[in-house]
Amino acid sequence: MINHRRYRRGAEIGCAKGATTWRVLSYCPCLRTLFAVDLWAPVPPEAGGGSRYKDWDFPSVRKRFDELTRSYFSRLVVVKGVSWLMAEKIKNRSLDFVFIDADHEYESVVKDIQAWTPKLKSNGMISGHDCNFPGVLQAINELIPDWHEVGIDNVWEAKKENVRL
Repeated sequence: MINHRRYRRGAEIGCAKGATTWRVLSYCPCLRTLFAVDLWAPVPPEAGGGSRYKDWDFPSVRKRFDELTRSYFSRLVVVKGVSWLMAEKIKNRSLDFVFIDADHEYESVVKDIQAWTPKLKSNGMISGHDCNFPGVLQAINELIPDWHEVGIDNVWEAKKENVRL
C-alpha cells in the first residue's frame, strides 16, 4: 500500500525489535522518512497502559531494532518516548500514514489514535495491527466506525477523515 499510494512520510508507533520497521524500509523505496516511535522501556505508571510489556528485556529488544534498521538510518528518525506524547514532536498534517502497533490496551490505543490522527495529511491513512485484541477492537470501533481489515495478520486501516476525535 505504501508503494502503490506513493507515500513519502510515515510513522510506525510501537516498533519493538524492528521487524515491521525493517520490512517497510526494505520494501518501500519511495518512503523517504519513517518515524519509528517506541519507549523501549516500561511505560511509567503515571502515563497509564503498558502493563503487558513490563517484563520485556528492553535493552535486548532495542539492540535488535538497531541491528535490523542500521542500514536505513538515512531514512529513519527514531523517536524514543511514550507514543502518544511523542506525537507532539511531529508537525500536524505532515504524514501520509501512521501505523499503530504500540500498547494494545484500550486506553493506550485511544490516546495513540487521538494524538497521531492530526499528524496526517488530508486523506492520510491511519492503520494498525492486532484488531483481534479486545482493547484495539474497542478503540477502533468507537473512534473509527468505518475502519476495515486489510491484508493479513489483523491489520486495520481508515482514512484520517473517518476518525472521530
